[in-house]
Amino acid sequence: MSRFLGIDLGTSAAKALLLDDGGRVVAKGRAAYEVVHPRVGWSEQDPGAWWEAVGVASRQALQRAGPGPVDGVALSGQLNGLVLLDDRRQPLGAAIIWLDQRATEEAATLNATYPELLRATALNPANPIYVGAKLLWLRRHRPDLLDRSRHLLLAKDYVNLRLTGELATDISDASCTLLYDLRSDDWVPELLAAAGYDADRLPPLHRSTDVIGRVTAGAAA
Repeated sequence: MSRFLGIDLGTSAAKALLLDDGGRVVAKGRAAYEVVHPRVGWSEQDPGAWWEAVGVASRQALQRAGPGPVDGVALSGQLNGLVLLDDRRQPLGAAIIWLDQRATEEAATLNATYPELLRATALNPANPIYVGAKLLWLRRHRPDLLDRSRHLLLAKDYVNLRLTGELATDISDASCTLLYDLRSDDWVPELLAAAGYDADRLPPLHRSTDVIGRVTAGAAA
């Protein structure tokens, strides 16, 4: 019997679900983490806490199921959690998650400056939850942090990096950032330029069903 591990990186907890090859639930696991509010309207999380919780939840599910191989792992997760990494792929501080409202003025700026572009590419107006607005906030208020970053990942992508060593995102997550063009299946250069961020620092795009890599021995342990 084949077994597959599904991991959901939620806003308050990581959940693990072990399924058999018929789609039946074999076992479950869960581990919580906190949302930190350094200021009113700000919402952050520690990417390291995500990874620790994924390990706890996965171990719970695997231990409850008993011995046996895992033939595949898949992730889902909270949208618009922004993680900046340095050139060693280490987080440059806390992740700004989707709940965060600090980029309210920046969202208004994007709506006033790029109304037609946003309608054509993202099919949505800017909102402070979106990564595009958060990037502009960082450019205005923490340019030092933005300039030090070598990579930008979304929340579940950071866990995938820890699992496989691969930088990647899927178009489902990307399409909710304001930075993805639904017509051309690529990032939007004009909106990246507004925040002074280069496309080569964004992760490669994949379909949600693509295999992005293999779980490393260290991650499996």
